[in-house]
Amino acid sequence: MFSRSIRWPLFEGSCRVNRFGPLVLLLTLFGLGAHETASATSRGEGNVDLPRFPSISPDGKTVVFSWRGDLWSVPFEGGTATRLTSHPGRDHDSAWTPDGSTIVFESDRDGTTNLWAMAPDGTKIRRLTDLDASVALGGVGRDADGDIVVGLTGYLEGDAYRSPRPYEIAIEGGEPQRLHDAFGGLNVRSPDGRRAAFERGGARWERRHYRGEDRRDVWLYDTESEEFLPIADWEGNDGKPRWAGNDDVLFLSDRNNRTHNVYQRSLVDGSTTPLTDFEQIDVAGFDVTPDGSRLVLHRWDSLYTLDLEDPDAVPRPMFVTAPEDALDATRNQDVSRQVTEAALNPDGKSIAVIAYGEVVVRGTADHSISRRITDTHGRERDLAWSPDGTTLYFTTVAGGKSSIMATTVATTRTEIRDQYTERTSPPEESETDDSADSSSDDSSDADAEATEDSEGETATDEDSTKDGEEESAEETEDAEDADDDPMLDPARWADAVTFEIVPFVSTEFQDHRPVPSPDGMRLGFIRGLGDIMILDLATGEETLLRAGWDRGVEFEWSLDSDWIVFDQADMNFNQDVFVVPSDGSAKPVNISRHPDNDGGARFSADARVLAFSSERDGEEEDIWYVFLDRRLEKMADPELKTYFETAEKAAKKRKPLDPNEVRRKLAAAAAGEDEPGETDADSEKAVADATPPFTQDDLQTAYRRLRKISRLPGSERRLAMLPSGERILFGNRISAPGVSGLYSVKWDGSGRKRIGDSVSMMGLSLDGSKLVAVGGGSAKTIDTGTGKATNYPISMRIRIDREQESSEKFLEAASIMGEIFYDPEMKGLDWSDLTDRYHELAARTRTADEFNWVSNRLLGELSASHMGMRAPAKNMPLSQSIGRLGVDLEPVADGYLVTSVLEDGPAEASDMPLLIGDVITGINLEPLDLDATPPDTVGGRLRGRLGKEVVVTVRRQPELDAADGPAESLELDLLLTPISNGAIRGLVYDATQRRRAEQVHEWSNGRLGYAHVRSMDQASLDEFERDLFAATEGRDGLVVDVRDNGGGWTTDRLLSSIMAPAHAYTIPRGADRSVVDTYPQDRLFIQRYLMPMNMICNEKSYSNAEIVSHAFKNLDRGTLVGQRTNGSVISTGGTSLIDGTSLRLPFRGWYLPNGADMENNGAMPDIVVDQTPDDEVADNDAQLRAAVMDLMRRLDDEGSTR
Repeated sequence: MFSRSIRWPLFEGSCRVNRFGPLVLLLTLFGLGAHETASATSRGEGNVDLPRFPSISPDGKTVVFSWRGDLWSVPFEGGTATRLTSHPGRDHDSAWTPDGSTIVFESDRDGTTNLWAMAPDGTKIRRLTDLDASVALGGVGRDADGDIVVGLTGYLEGDAYRSPRPYEIAIEGGEPQRLHDAFGGLNVRSPDGRRAAFERGGARWERRHYRGEDRRDVWLYDTESEEFLPIADWEGNDGKPRWAGNDDVLFLSDRNNRTHNVYQRSLVDGSTTPLTDFEQIDVAGFDVTPDGSRLVLHRWDSLYTLDLEDPDAVPRPMFVTAPEDALDATRNQDVSRQVTEAALNPDGKSIAVIAYGEVVVRGTADHSISRRITDTHGRERDLAWSPDGTTLYFTTVAGGKSSIMATTVATTRTEIRDQYTERTSPPEESETDDSADSSSDDSSDADAEATEDSEGETATDEDSTKDGEEESAEETEDAEDADDDPMLDPARWADAVTFEIVPFVSTEFQDHRPVPSPDGMRLGFIRGLGDIMILDLATGEETLLRAGWDRGVEFEWSLDSDWIVFDQADMNFNQDVFVVPSDGSAKPVNISRHPDNDGGARFSADARVLAFSSERDGEEEDIWYVFLDRRLEKMADPELKTYFETAEKAAKKRKPLDPNEVRRKLAAAAAGEDEPGETDADSEKAVADATPPFTQDDLQTAYRRLRKISRLPGSERRLAMLPSGERILFGNRISAPGVSGLYSVKWDGSGRKRIGDSVSMMGLSLDGSKLVAVGGGSAKTIDTGTGKATNYPISMRIRIDREQESSEKFLEAASIMGEIFYDPEMKGLDWSDLTDRYHELAARTRTADEFNWVSNRLLGELSASHMGMRAPAKNMPLSQSIGRLGVDLEPVADGYLVTSVLEDGPAEASDMPLLIGDVITGINLEPLDLDATPPDTVGGRLRGRLGKEVVVTVRRQPELDAADGPAESLELDLLLTPISNGAIRGLVYDATQRRRAEQVHEWSNGRLGYAHVRSMDQASLDEFERDLFAATEGRDGLVVDVRDNGGGWTTDRLLSSIMAPAHAYTIPRGADRSVVDTYPQDRLFIQRYLMPMNMICNEKSYSNAEIVSHAFKNLDRGTLVGQRTNGSVISTGGTSLIDGTSLRLPFRGWYLPNGADMENNGAMPDIVVDQTPDDEVADNDAQLRAAVMDLMRRLDDEGSTR
């Protein structure tokens, strides 16, 4: 290959671009080489550097752990590990059976985390659960009868309460059965099987130092007495219980040192004793032998062992080695269909793309070769060509630092061929003496001709002067041509082989999104969160054009480079469009001036026209258009037509700037000189051309002259304006058939036509004839008139070093979080130090799961909500959804007994319904075999049958007839159509809310209504508004329930319904004039409720549901009842890393009027009511009852009645 390595060092410290000046870089770019950094040193073979999820054999001799997605075993003393599993899926937590014969483990090898089992040597792998909803392994033990049972946790029943339930299955597998009817998880039996320890609460372990009401607590369940007992009382997390004998429970807790350690709780004397005393770095997981003699734990990058029979023993790190496959270190990836950006060279002969974070270029001619420009494990983005087409700018992210790079062509294929020809061709023969004589004779003849001329008519002074001027001009032009650098030919990009890359803007700041000015003299870019910077390419001086914190700011130059249009949000998060002189000589003028979001603005070529998208019609965005130059408004149609035609003709004549002329202008500007060859006439023309396309008054009144030109359902967010300004291209995305796609529309909204499918719009060609776009992972251009698309595929496979990619991904994520996180003090943490510490661990990760685990623990140091990093889900070929019938089942000898039937579910709604008491014995005329290993399950038989009618065979016992005696059982075949898990959850939710409404009606004797707000989104608000009338008609009060509400954004809209003041009432002729609380519903923004009200919240009320709970209490609308909310209130956005890993970005904090941060400060109810396991088992909603009783008391005290 001819391509040179262009791996540049990570940028450190401050390297101001104006130290040397961008001009120097531009002028020397073509002769500079790039530097290659040393690759990371490979670690010693077999060094197990991130073992996790340990389990220990009952005899304490063997430890099983997960590493690089597989399970391994190693002696308790350490040494060489043996691989037990090898699968592309993720094998995680494991646990041993009490007899040591079997290892149970979690695996997502079928697309969902299910439980599997194998022998201790890794053989005899078999499935235990067959589910399409993930479950977690608790532990393995024996029940009171001595049978081996496996504890597991899952969200399997669609409960409204946002908590899993604990289940058990036999070691042979089968249908999960509830351990008890309370919520919880990670359950494990005591050695004698009588009791089970389990967790309650859902705070993530990664979120360090959480002290809210959703903390994890360890409880005991006595299977004989069916009693529940909390065994620890701590305001932080206690969890992951394990038994050490029948009278001691071990668990993790951060009650000391603010660090998770292993503690032992005696059930005899109630004492709690720390078994480990680590500081700063948590114990992430552990296991202990059933007799409590030996313990293994995972902390940071190591496993530790502890002999609990030795009172002087301390945790000892294990040194574990394992054979490594060389392929673990690298992977090959085809990125040919992973293009995310494209930029067309101004000359139209080459196109640059970003594919999996790498810059690639190819010619636009058919069958052009793809050339990789960059070769890094960081990420490149933000492609931008210089207006002369010789330089390609882009942003590189290396070591978490964003800098702007400039690249040019170093070598072309043609130059390589020419060099080969030159070096391999035979030397030319030397000239003969005759040719020399001939040359001499020619010279003499020329002298003679000159003498003869001089003997003729004498030339006048005027002729001499004229001839001299012509000769001087020709000489000057020839001299300039001689100075032209043939390397500055943009056409070389289409033929390029190697490239030169230099850091162009590399400072201590995050610099990105380069946008060159059309005159080639300046470079705009974004610094930090949203500062718009202008870099003078001649002098290297930087100017802050507009300060900002809005990370989504966009800007564009006018063609004459005199103006910039940008969009930016204010502190109320309202985004508007502004126009400002590019030299900052005047303040920006707000063009849109609207309380909803406006953005994506584009100039016409002469800057007299502007278009942008605006969110002015509900939640939809549309395209709006304005003549910045008011004179266009006054033109008659024929004049306006002529104007557009003239502008279109001018656009067709546009060509890239002359690169040599640009360099001369930059050199002159750097020297403080006038532009080369500039005359007084040129200066006068420049002054005339500099006349602004609009006046300041035009800009100030533009917002009043806006017109809407797109009228499609859905939103139009991205647009491109043709240079003439007559037509606008925009994309529309909506689920309506035939509507979504790429559109073109005229300036007045007429002539709309769909010209193609939806694409990501990248920009226009210089003359506006082509739209540059990305669609289907490939670059393309689309004819702006006909919609004809031309694809520019690339063909490229790259080799990725997993360690380097993990390193770069991690540093980028940590850098983004350090810049975006809502608290500038980063919760008092030294974020740089933490980043360095975790980076060393992250670089060792080889799987997406390992990377997620390390990264999420770094994020957890902030003890904040709305955090998380998640890799894209793998496409597992065995993944299939399971159909559901809407019944609860218990296994019996020959099938599964129906114990309950869900209202409106498939089993009830069918004309051949399932009944309670039926025994399902077969599916699709095949009997169920409960003696198989694993036993057949109804769910397993319905895998892949979602929405497809099935035959369900049941044994049904008819009702007893007193006269005839017991009737014989019937075998029936029923036709049922299974539905999805999501549909079941919806039916369970509906049934739960109906039951609660009935309870409120009963407890209040019909005086109160009930309404639950499922989520803080528009759909849930619409449901609330729909149900409000039915819930309150003829009643004296209302209970609003925001428990188990995951949040959203509609607090203020909900408050508009329940907090609206009564400013008037109306009475029509003939109506009851004593009724004084009525108001025309059609005049309201949302239906309101003015009567007395209470609100219920709980520890599962998150985010926006907490905001509304705070507001309800602080505004004194009624009594807040229930449990303190979660304490998770931050506005969050998101971004993605190079491989699609998503990173949540909590960027905006929420504060109470007294300044208190709502994060980690949940809304405290006026009446606190705990939800206990006993209440859950008895189906007793104590919180709802308390809310009803309090509101009834208030009604009685106030004498309120409707």
